[in-house]
Amino acid sequence: MNSKKYVITETNIQDAERLKAIFEKRKKEAKAKGIKFNQATFGEKYDWSQGAVGQYLNAMIPLNLSAALKFAEGLNVKLEEFSPSLAKQVEGEMPSSEKDVNTILDQIRALDNVRVDYGDDDDRGIRIPIYDVYFCCGDGDAEDFAFEEVKGDRIFPPHFFTDKNVKPENFKLVCAKNDSQKPYINEHDMVGIDISDREIKDGEMYAILLDGERMFKRIFREPGNVLRLHCYNPDYPDKIVTAENHSSLVIVGREMYRAG
Repeated sequence: MNSKKYVITETNIQDAERLKAIFEKRKKEAKAKGIKFNQATFGEKYDWSQGAVGQYLNAMIPLNLSAALKFAEGLNVKLEEFSPSLAKQVEGEMPSSEKDVNTILDQIRALDNVRVDYGDDDDRGIRIPIYDVYFCCGDGDAEDFAFEEVKGDRIFPPHFFTDKNVKPENFKLVCAKNDSQKPYINEHDMVGIDISDREIKDGEMYAILLDGERMFKRIFREPGNVLRLHCYNPDYPDKIVTAENHSSLVIVGREMYRAG
């Protein structure tokens, strides 16, 4: 269950109803052509969970401009077909409130090759949710989780993302559950991962799934196409992934930030 409380307006509800009608139409068209199209397949394209797509379609989460532009692209429709209010903002109308200013910033952040650059003392930083998800650093955490569940947020200056060459939508803050990576990552530390960076670089720290278990590990390449998953804390032994069981390992993203 999502712990984040959103204010849902009548405009949000109307936008979601129009968007859902378009989505269902595309779903029927795809089925007629023998193409698999549903919330899960749509979400994969934009690194969203099926639940997140459903929440947008059912007005459980209000559409922001960044998400709306992705729906417009993925459904091959114009933004004004489901959200006239957001379309007006894209056309360059003057925002009428601070909330609208933040929505315009969301649009800019979603674009490629655009640098949003303010002074360090500007209070309009980029707000990143802290997910109530604990990637276990050591022996794994078998409990299920909802990646979109939010426990808070942290504001980063725009240059943080340009300096690190990562898009805000690909930067996820999650929490460490134990001390297996201590002193590099301590229990309850916030860890930022880049979910677009999944190619293994020798010796780097990654959020991973191993046989469905969630954990942080440093990954080292060994002879024979073997991967050694290492913990800083010597109380936690290394795990070995052989060529035969590479399919048991899923790279979620590379660690690029940590804070206590």
